Amino acid sequence: MQVQEFEVANDVVAHIYSVEITGVEYKVFFVPTTFHYVEGSEERDFYAEELGFPVADNCYEVKFDLESNVEQNIQFEPPSVGWNINMYELGSVVSAVIDDHCNRFSAKAYTAMAADPRLVKYYKRLAKWHAPRLKFKCVQNLGKEGLHYAFIKEN
Repeated sequence: MQVQEFEVANDVVAHIYSVEITGVEYKVFFVPTTFHYVEGSEERDFYAEELGFPVADNCYEVKFDLESNVEQNIQFEPPSVGWNINMYELGSVVSAVIDDHCNRFSAKAYTAMAADPRLVKYYKRLAKWHAPRLKFKCVQNLGKEGLHYAFIKEN
């Protein structure tokens, strides 16, 4: 798998994977959680308490979207035509990318958020199917709206 690095801030490096699923191109982003949650912030303290360890550089927020959305600077819009994807297959590919990223960068945990409340049920199924195979403990329903997830690497 190919991974690209890009700088999101001074000395903060994120990673992008490009994947294709049934002819549709996706980008999977891994951004260090320290970029989003400043030390001493309420959110960072919340995640640290929920996860049971401090949020550190080896923790990442993971997001994925269509490459066409990324290029057009829009988020989470389905393609206008020709979109017929098996959601389990999408989950399997994202799971494989997370596994590769974890092995390359020695990640300890990942956080994610359902951008749309309609995705919560889908993400719960993905976590049920894939977290045990990846040897992750999944913490669900985090945050005020219950849209946040955490995946913690088991030893």
